[in-house]
Amino acid sequence: MASNVFGNPITNTTLQGMPEYMDKPITRKDRARVAFNMKNAQEKDRNARQYVENLKARWGTGVSTLCVVYNSTGDTLTFITSHNWFGHIGPAPYPTNIRNGQWGGFLHVKKSGAASGSAAAVVYRGKNDAGANCDWMLSWSNPWNRIRYDNTVNRYLYAII
Repeated sequence: MASNVFGNPITNTTLQGMPEYMDKPITRKDRARVAFNMKNAQEKDRNARQYVENLKARWGTGVSTLCVVYNSTGDTLTFITSHNWFGHIGPAPYPTNIRNGQWGGFLHVKKSGAASGSAAAVVYRGKNDAGANCDWMLSWSNPWNRIRYDNTVNRYLYAII
């Protein structure tokens, strides 16, 4: 397991060990449901959060965006691309693969020596309900000047591409 993903993946084998799924066909929705219900199991959520907080402590002061992503899609999410408007990925890369039932974590930081914020997007590919490839874009805007601009991360719309 990569150092920037946390928790044991929720797979068919995981579900086969549960009484309610013994001798039953297991679907992507089943794996997704179990993963969603186990998102905080074994403190994997806390481990992901601690990881990005440690990255931030190593990075130091300045605008940065601490990002944690949980996968409860029923399948693996694979990194496709990213785009930086302001800043860049911090001291560790984006998680390449986030398996079902795992948290991924990364830090996006402002450009050193510049009065800029952290604004970027990352795209992960997984499967939709019908089993077709589906891309998810996660984006954020964390401005340097909080008086003039506020953090607009919650103003972006969720989009399936």
